[in-house]
Amino acid sequence: MQAESLANAASNAPNWTLTDDNGNEINFYDDADGQPTVLLVSATWYPYCRALMPHLEKIQRDYSDRGVVFYALNIWEDADPIAYNKENKFGFRLMLDADEIAKAYGIKGTLGLLAVDGERNIIYARKSGSSPQQVET
Repeated sequence: MQAESLANAASNAPNWTLTDDNGNEINFYDDADGQPTVLLVSATWYPYCRALMPHLEKIQRDYSDRGVVFYALNIWEDADPIAYNKENKFGFRLMLDADEIAKAYGIKGTLGLLAVDGERNIIYARKSGSSPQQVET
């Protein structure tokens, strides 16, 4: 697992390499390939993550045909995120063991949500206390 420091990346989203739920090593910059991206940084045990994920699934369905790439970066996990995603039929690309990546993005707790444009600039970061409806909007 590798990540660039957010401090070194200025306004750009740090690059990372993680293993997905199929055992593939994924490099963010290469895989997203200049497409707008949504990064959901979460843990399945956290109630707010569980409440927000169906809203984000709806957003993914609405925007994936427009080229928006979605990743679920799993952090601080003590359950089985692969089973949880399958059970709920979430279409997120699940990236495992993303604790260090969360730190690189300055995320100190769950739930982190970032939108990254095609130029790799962070254009939205979820503020604490946002309701699922506010995030969806």
